[in-house]
Amino acid sequence: GGLISIAHPIFYAIGAYASAILTRDFGWPIYAAMVAGALIAVAASILVALPSLRVSGDYLLIASIGFQLGLIEIFKNVSWTGGAGGLTN
Repeated sequence: GGLISIAHPIFYAIGAYASAILTRDFGWPIYAAMVAGALIAVAASILVALPSLRVSGDYLLIASIGFQLGLIEIFKNVSWTGGAGGLTN
């Protein structure tokens, strides 16, 4: 589409965290959790894309950076993601 968005790494993180939490905390099988993580990442990307359709150019870049940095801070500061240390056993 010719638009620059750099938020794609955060969708990888959303899918990875969802998959790991489903496996670790809820006892899901690994492959089922991977599929669920991918679907959760797709849902998150749709939720971000819908409001972003109204902006383009530099504003889309700023919105994607803001979303990514905001979610990284949330991941680093909530206990269910393991905080800054990430998920560990």
